[in-house]
Amino acid sequence: MHVLRSVDRSQFQMDFLVHSEVPAHFDTEIRSLGSRILYGMPLKRTWKYGSAIRNQLRQAPPYDIVHAHLDYFSGFALKVANQAGVPVRIAHSHNDLTRSFAGLRWSRQLFAARGRSLALRHATHGLACCFTAGQSMFGKQRSSVPWKVLPYGIELSPFLPVTSHQDFRREFGIPDDTLIIGHVGRFFPQKNHALIIRIADALRRRGADFRLVLVGDGPLRSKIETDIHDRGLCNYITLTGVRADIPRLFTSLFDVFLFPSLFEGLPVVLIEAQAAGCPTVISDVISPEIHFVQNLVKPVSLTADAEQWADAVLHSAGEPRSREQRLAALKTIRNSPGNIDNCVESLTNLYLREASARKAA
Repeated sequence: MHVLRSVDRSQFQMDFLVHSEVPAHFDTEIRSLGSRILYGMPLKRTWKYGSAIRNQLRQAPPYDIVHAHLDYFSGFALKVANQAGVPVRIAHSHNDLTRSFAGLRWSRQLFAARGRSLALRHATHGLACCFTAGQSMFGKQRSSVPWKVLPYGIELSPFLPVTSHQDFRREFGIPDDTLIIGHVGRFFPQKNHALIIRIADALRRRGADFRLVLVGDGPLRSKIETDIHDRGLCNYITLTGVRADIPRLFTSLFDVFLFPSLFEGLPVVLIEAQAAGCPTVISDVISPEIHFVQNLVKPVSLTADAEQWADAVLHSAGEPRSREQRLAALKTIRNSPGNIDNCVESLTNLYLREASARKAA
């Protein structure tokens, strides 16, 4: 979506192939920007998946590029794109797939291995959000697919500080002097909400005056809500569900951002935190390539206990951020690969170069 909003739409037509006809958050905006939404079959229904995508590609004008963002499973879509004669086929790795692969049940591991094999066979080019994500997808040795790192970019205009902390705190019913710890992430094992709740429990036992704000939704939400209740943390934790104003949360609510994921690629939410000048405590397994604003990011080992994480949170939130510090952080992101303008320039140059080369061949 960041790319679609920023790309020269007189030069590029971007359509989205999705796996469900259930209405989703960005559908209206996608169509308003001139893009189409194509509906394919759920990936798990492999016996119909290929024919569903093939039918969509045949009904649409001929595509120059299919850019697959399914990690290991990209190969299933790229095989069909190859059969349909799409000249440029990009496999994009968004995670440290070695760690995510290890967490799959054996049948899913076989399915993922098959998808990766197809991706390496049918992709003409590879992209990865960070070096680790690239190696896990395309291999540590010389790959059959030429690939490079393309960090994500975000739109920066929403991160100009415009709302006071006090105004936004009142919306959430949080007193002015309370420390606000934020987390944005799907309720999924990767995001490690269980540790987040243990950290909140450690802070509560210390007598800290804090509020933990959890933004997002997902299959583990009810389990986490039960854990919060059983630990007596209901007055310390607010669950907001999915929200569309993430930049405002960073600029005008969170005092510190907590992100202890078990594995990641290059999380967009960490670029957003740094663009807002928000101190951030993250797990040490996340690639240091995300450390655009060095003094804002504090890595902590996943082997550390909740007390050590609580120490890091309190230390990172120790000094209030001035407007000047926020603007300096925003300037650093503007000059980094985390700026959507830099990302779009690199991506569109790749699209044009590869499409022209394939057509010439």
